[in-house]
Amino acid sequence: MPQQPIAGRYELLEELNSGGMGDVWRGYDAVLDRPVAVKVVRRQAVAGSPQLAEEFAKRFKREARITARIQHPGVPQVFDAVLDDTDTTYERLFLVMELVDGVPLSAYIHPERPLPVSWAVAVAAQVATVLSYAHEVPVIHRDLKPSNILVARDGTVKVLDFGIAAILRTDVTKLTATGSPIGTYQYMAPEQVRGGRTSPQTDLYALGCVLHELLSGRALFTADSEYLVMYQHVNAAPTPLRVLRPEVPAALEDLVLHLLLKAPEARPADEQDVYERLRPFLPPPGERPGPREAVPEGAPDPTALFRRPYAPRAGAVRPVPTTLDPAAVPPAPVPLPEQLREGIAEAYDHGGDHAPTIREGPGRWQTCASKAASALLACTATVGRSEAERSAVVSRRRTTCVMCTNVGGRWTLRRSAPCSTRSPPRTTGCGRWTTGPR
Repeated sequence: MPQQPIAGRYELLEELNSGGMGDVWRGYDAVLDRPVAVKVVRRQAVAGSPQLAEEFAKRFKREARITARIQHPGVPQVFDAVLDDTDTTYERLFLVMELVDGVPLSAYIHPERPLPVSWAVAVAAQVATVLSYAHEVPVIHRDLKPSNILVARDGTVKVLDFGIAAILRTDVTKLTATGSPIGTYQYMAPEQVRGGRTSPQTDLYALGCVLHELLSGRALFTADSEYLVMYQHVNAAPTPLRVLRPEVPAALEDLVLHLLLKAPEARPADEQDVYERLRPFLPPPGERPGPREAVPEGAPDPTALFRRPYAPRAGAVRPVPTTLDPAAVPPAPVPLPEQLREGIAEAYDHGGDHAPTIREGPGRWQTCASKAASALLACTATVGRSEAERSAVVSRRRTTCVMCTNVGGRWTLRRSAPCSTRSPPRTTGCGRWTTGPR
């Protein structure tokens, strides 16, 4: 990887993932001061011929622009497309995107632990919505699979790598010049295997493969080689879901089989059709998960977007404001001990004409000639009622800070280290003293 920042601004920090088309790195945008994801397209994906390389560069820019037009929360935004044009081979290509904090769908698929039906349906419904926005551009994914689908911490499903497979097409890449079609063989539609024309229904076939795998815990077809798996996609009938998992609703099984039909024109008309058929299995707003709908331990919940739509982000628990009872009897004032009285007298003695800085409460500063004693008295009057400890600066004439504290009803008088004679002393509000400008 280049040690110098890409395009003078993008730094590659650590590798996150590696795939057939390239590597994904965690990066940093030094100009906008934000984390990014950088997709580094492999050199083998670029044709060696200067003519094809130039055509590839044009295609790369065009497809990156089109991909950036997909405006949906389920699609990581494309920020930049960078070509290393130091020579005519364009061997290094970088796609800079939004960095998503999530877990790939493949991490939750296990044959012994099938996912809840509502969980799988919520993922499929969100993916169908993303595909509808992409196909309107139009952009066809061509490589939809569990490892390209992330579930973010708030339950939002993110579909990755839009446009990468579209960019690396047969006429401009070495990968396809050998006859190997772009895509992942476990999720390829029959028309992809044959090298035919792809369409939105190609992505719907892949969605059917993903939904089948989510509900059953196993891939649609398996064999000893990828060529045998591709042969099954073209010729073999899929196993109905209810044979593998009887509790799957019959209507949901019918939808998956409809998505997996061999002829593109026989599949559902569009993503809206798919979404409407998924809706009966989505949780309604306000409904709580049932015992059989528990999500995997530590996993985000994609059903949350349907149970609590447009809910505010869950943050730290904020303290509830205390409501004062007007009828309540105020606590008796804390007696002023003799040691504190001596401190007040000392403050008067050393107040002089200089104006000590007094801090009484968060963010409020007072400056006066001889109110140090008043600060101490305010401290005694307020601390014992609502807080365990408060502090006040009471003197600066002799460059000494005095702090009064009350813990458990016991008052003590403390002196800090000498403060700067040119800068008023400050307190951080929790008993720690510093010096410096206000």
